[in-house]
Formats: sequence, C-alpha cells, structure tokens
Amino acid sequence: RLTGISDPSVAQSELTRLTDVWQSLGVTGGLAQDRFTRGVAEAEAAIARREREVEEAAERARMRAEAIATRDALCQRVETLDGDDLPAQLSVIEEEWRSLLQLVGDGPEAAALAARFAQAVAACRKRHEMSGVLAEMRERLEALVAEAESLPSQDDEAAAHARWQTLSREARGLTATLKETSNFELRTSNSEDPVQARLDAVGQGFAA
Repeated sequence: RLTGISDPSVAQSELTRLTDVWQSLGVTGGLAQDRFTRGVAEAEAAIARREREVEEAAERARMRAEAIATRDALCQRVETLDGDDLPAQLSVIEEEWRSLLQLVGDGPEAAALAARFAQAVAACRKRHEMSGVLAEMRERLEALVAEAESLPSQDDEAAAHARWQTLSREARGLTATLKETSNFELRTSNSEDPVQARLDAVGQGFAA
C-alpha cells in the first residue's frame, strides 16, 4: 500500500501511524509479525528511493534554473555591449556560451535562448559596423563645417560661394542621415554649438 505513495513525507507519516496501530495490537511473533516486519522494511526502502528521486529532481531543476539564468545573462550582456573594444568583448562572451554544458532537458526554452543569443550576436556585430560608419560620417561632417567656416575669409568670393553651395548640400545630407540612424546630437568636437546652427551662420554670411 505505501510503496505507491508519491510523497515520501506522507508515506512516512502513514507508516508511522500503521506501526503504532500494529504495536497497539500486542502481536509479538509468528507469521503475522514476520509479514508486517517485511512490509515495513519494503515501505522504508520505497520511501528512501522516493526521497532520493525527489532530491535528484530538485537538483536537476536547480541546475536547469541556473543554466537558464546564465544564458539569459549572456544574452543581456551581448545586447548591451558597447565601446571601441566591442569585438574583443563579444569574442569572450561567445567563448563563454560555447563552454556551457547542454541545458538539462533542452526543449523550447533552450532553443529560444540559443536563437536569442545568435540574434544578439548578429545585432552586436551590425551595431559595431554601423558605429564605424557613423564615426566616419561625423569626422566628414566636422571637416565640412570647419571648411565652410573658413570660406568667408577667402579672397575669391565667387569661388567661395560656389564651394559653399557644395559643402552645405553635403553637410545637410550628413546631418539628416546621422539624425535618422544614431540620434546624433549634431555637436562637433571643437564647439558646443549645434552643427546646424554653425552651418546656418555661414549661410547667412553668404546671403547677406
């Protein structure tokens, strides 16, 4: 009867109750006592097995939870990576991911985490690539603004005006692209004034 109980604590309580009842009967020997003793031993063995099973299941659940948390943390790290050394940081995290043991039980959750990590890595590489492109655009914009600001001092006004037309078109195109792709604040390294305002100031000089 007790060997089929799934909860070992319930089984142990029931075994204790039955043992108390048996002892209250005053049976001290014979076939009945032997049979009861064997039954108690079988029940105790079954309870012990079930206790081990429960402990092992709890340990597996704990390990799985830790594994999931580790993978989730790695995904978050990749999703928030930044800096000039981004490729090196990413390489370290990818190595950590490869070193992880297979997730206990696998299943949809493991597949989802693997897909999330792969997507995060791809997005991270794209982010780094784009940051290089944006840096080049910022440098180009800075150079255009600096050149534009030097035009009013040139002796050849016609050439300066023609050059301004070319510079202003390219500069405005760059500022528009930077706004769309990186929320660029349009501030250059040698001034706290917005680039647009600096360009407008040069333009006003030519329009005067």
